[in-house]
Amino acid sequence: INYIITSREEAFKVLNDLASIFRGIAYYANGSIFSAQDKFKAPVYQFNNSNVLEGNFTYSSSAKKARHTVAIVRYNDKRNSFQPAIEYVENEEAVRRYGIREIQTTALGCTSRGQARRFAKWILASESEETETVSFTAGLEGSYLRPGDVIQIYDNNISPLKYSGRTNIVR
Repeated sequence: INYIITSREEAFKVLNDLASIFRGIAYYANGSIFSAQDKFKAPVYQFNNSNVLEGNFTYSSSAKKARHTVAIVRYNDKRNSFQPAIEYVENEEAVRRYGIREIQTTALGCTSRGQARRFAKWILASESEETETVSFTAGLEGSYLRPGDVIQIYDNNISPLKYSGRTNIVR
């Protein structure tokens, strides 16, 4: 990060802006501020039909119109006296399939073309690969989770194998 805070903003907004640099979020809980990063993590909990309300999961997918195929990232180029610059990255396969759908964003604290390029590739990869969402209502099990936690879903209605359930009695 190469960033100078030059304006007066709310502290929480500044923290969220700073967290966006490492693909993270800042959140307030129990009187403190925490951050979580979007990175590969092992699941911390498994939800299945026996520990969600009515045993139902609801699946949805992002609209194909919402998936961008071109990313235009603004950054301050350190090789050109920190003047504003633009990095253009496209997903060629997605452009052929869906046409040009561009997203324009600013990489906060970014001063190199390579970092801006990686940021653009992450945006395009996230939108093309992370398309499915699952919704469900959990009981007390859900209160153990924090924003950014990774969970595992095992839905008996989708998989023919039965690898989940609850213990009825222990002797």
